Amino acid sequence: MILNVNIIGQGLVNGGGTYESGATATLTATPSIGYTFKHFVYTTSVYDGDTASGTDYQTILDGGSATLYSTTRVIDGGNALTRNVYNIKSNPYSFVVGDNNITMDAIFYVSFESYMSGIVGFSITDNALNSIKVKRDIATNADSSELSTRTLELAEADLLKWYCSTPSSFSGAKDSDGGWSHQESSYSLSDSDRRMFTRRANELYKKWGEYNGFGGSVRIINL
Repeated sequence: MILNVNIIGQGLVNGGGTYESGATATLTATPSIGYTFKHFVYTTSVYDGDTASGTDYQTILDGGSATLYSTTRVIDGGNALTRNVYNIKSNPYSFVVGDNNITMDAIFYVSFESYMSGIVGFSITDNALNSIKVKRDIATNADSSELSTRTLELAEADLLKWYCSTPSSFSGAKDSDGGWSHQESSYSLSDSDRRMFTRRANELYKKWGEYNGFGGSVRIINL
């Protein structure tokens, strides 16, 4: 049998190819830079009364943490079948193959954190990201494609405001604990960067009704 893997997003998957029936196949997904592996997707199409195929499908699904995503009933040439879509988060993912060819999808996505880094062009400090995620109720490593335009653009405005409200340069702090180490990002903003960030943030806040006069000029009057 042949195990085919369709890649959605950007990444690589090892383990596809030709196998003998009864062999164990192992799929290993590696995301490209800026992407995160989400899950494998396996779709079953079982005609009513086709118990043998159902057993084969179950053997494949026994290989990992499969969860049923959707179920639909389809009429194909006058025959009824059930189409189930399973999401499998295990990576690597091993399962025993049967006699029939198998096609799976491997889903890679851009996380919220990577999306935000791409906006400013440099790594973002943990404090900035954490404060924005709490304010906008965004989960860690959330799939940016599943967030609304409003949420993404207001988060972008929050990020730009955060950088314009902090010192113009920052050298990332480093800490460690045993074999674990962590390096905060470093950045430097010019005056033109600040003006550009402020203008963009205000445009987004105004668009979504959250404008509060951020970055406006202050006029001093002598009494």
